[in-house]
Amino acid sequence: MRMWSMGMLALCALGCASGDPVVPAGESMARVSMPMPERVLVFEFDLSEGETKDEARQLADAIVTGLAEIPIPGVHVMSSVPLTGPALAVDGAFFSLDTGVTDHLRAAVQLQSLVNGFFEPVRRFETEASGEGKIHHTAGEIVREVALFYANQGWLDPARVPK
Repeated sequence: MRMWSMGMLALCALGCASGDPVVPAGESMARVSMPMPERVLVFEFDLSEGETKDEARQLADAIVTGLAEIPIPGVHVMSSVPLTGPALAVDGAFFSLDTGVTDHLRAAVQLQSLVNGFFEPVRRFETEASGEGKIHHTAGEIVREVALFYANQGWLDPARVPK
């Protein structure tokens, strides 16, 4: 598991223990000094012990598909592939993935810039979804956050941000 994920998991566990809903805020965010990304790199989210990779693959594919509809170029990548920028990366970790009766998913998500070979965090948030469409709902929230980031940077017409 990536180091930032472990820290995010600890923070998310504390926030989730309060019982408060955990959803992307969706408000405007600060501008970041970086060139417009050539593409969005979508990594498969880290899983806790005992989980399968099916949900992680499905989520990454759903994010790429959602970005294409805006249109923002996205690509599902593996961390072992050499990466070049400028790019924006979507990475994260599931910290609650129930496939039983409650069928609930919570995830910590990080957007990172990749410029000159280095990743820099630009936005962190959490998502929460339940039920049959939890993967697609989570992907939709992540796509919206990426689109908001692009709009706040001036790279995307705000009218293109999904509702």
